Amino acid sequence: MATPFASYELATDREDLADAISNLAERETPFLKKIMHSGLAATNTTHSWVNTRLVGFKDRLDGAIDNSATTIDVDGSFQGAPNKYVAGTVIKVEDEYMKITSVNSSTQVTVTRGYAGSTAASHVDNTQVDIVAKPKAEGFEPSESEHEFGIKDSNFTQIFSRFISLTGTSQAVKVAGAENQMSTQTERKLKELLKEVEREAILGIKFEDGSGDNRLFGGLQQFVTQENDAAAAALATSHIDTAVLELLENGAKPNTLLVSNIQKNALNNLKASRVEQAQSDKSISNLVDIYHSEAGPLKIVRSNDMPADSLYVLDSGLIKVVPLQKRRFAMVKLSKSGDLDKTMVIGEYTMEVRNPEAHYRIKNLAIS
Repeated sequence: MATPFASYELATDREDLADAISNLAERETPFLKKIMHSGLAATNTTHSWVNTRLVGFKDRLDGAIDNSATTIDVDGSFQGAPNKYVAGTVIKVEDEYMKITSVNSSTQVTVTRGYAGSTAASHVDNTQVDIVAKPKAEGFEPSESEHEFGIKDSNFTQIFSRFISLTGTSQAVKVAGAENQMSTQTERKLKELLKEVEREAILGIKFEDGSGDNRLFGGLQQFVTQENDAAAAALATSHIDTAVLELLENGAKPNTLLVSNIQKNALNNLKASRVEQAQSDKSISNLVDIYHSEAGPLKIVRSNDMPADSLYVLDSGLIKVVPLQKRRFAMVKLSKSGDLDKTMVIGEYTMEVRNPEAHYRIKNLAIS
């Protein structure tokens, strides 16, 4: 017996909504517009990727040292710290250069003090340690592998859909502002779905009910674990700058502030020199807000779905919302039932948040 197939499986009954998605996302869901990649696709309902380790070039002293100490303790808590140090690495602490002669552990090294003509000095606890270089001598032999295995991560795909049912009469009657009722309803439903995807991208939790049929994809709150509790304090430039500098020390490249409406207003009340409006193209109406952090400009993106007390500092290039292959949002014509025309807007998407250590959440900010 032949396997039955639904009418929406016919190519002629499926209309891709890529152009409508692009136009609507620009106005309705600016964060989703920034991270949605229709040219990429997941190939399975469990979408996997590999996070490559971010390697920063900074650490801090764990304890004060005098000008003669040759064994020093470091925090080792900065991104990639356990793999930063090898024998021969040159580090800089304030104005003094040191050369590592042996690595005792991920948090302790033995060094030659006052290296390269610098002057050995005393340094207090928590002083910044800069990893300068790992020079090699002529004719050197490889002494150890520096290959690092990535860390696998994954997310589920989630189905998003809306159903439209219109009678022949409702489509024939002229309605002010709507030349074509089916097109109008399709646009409305697509707008609802894009907002739902953006909400999931921020608030979503990764979950599967066990049957494998009902899946939720995890969003920023699932993957971003680096955070600072503001303890109900009003948003200050120091909150953002501290997060940005920590991310930079970890090897990340933050470029985006994702904010709630309340925290956007708080940003507007900060120093005028920190926030500006700039044209993203030659259109006068196409203005973007820029926050000037201590480490560079960040584009401000507002979302109605952000928790009122929160703000994210993100490297948006590492975040993607992608469809399951052949499941990008489309309008599917279903079988006609009497005088009813039935269609469905449907798509299946997931989210990648690569290198969670490249992103930062500031929570529990004042909301009044």
